[in-house]
Amino acid sequence: MAAPYFVVDMFEMKSAQELSTRDESGKSSVQILVAIEGCGVVEAAGAEPVTLAKGDAVVVPASVGQFTVRPQWTLELLRSCVPGIPLPEPETRL
Repeated sequence: MAAPYFVVDMFEMKSAQELSTRDESGKSSVQILVAIEGCGVVEAAGAEPVTLAKGDAVVVPASVGQFTVRPQWTLELLRSCVPGIPLPEPETRL
């Protein structure tokens, strides 16, 4: 889901994934991770690992750059951020 002020992506992870606070435009944004199923660990250089379990949220500051999400089996999560480029309003139906 994308809109002018935020983007929400859903991930289903079965192995570690490197993520970034920087998007394709080169701009950085805070990343908000919300676990919707399973559990895992969020790791970033210079910071203590943070456990993420169903219902938990983790805020990754834009200044972090690269970070890793390591699921403990399977982890489904939502990632929200601010887009670095202008995006159109989403289509709505009544």
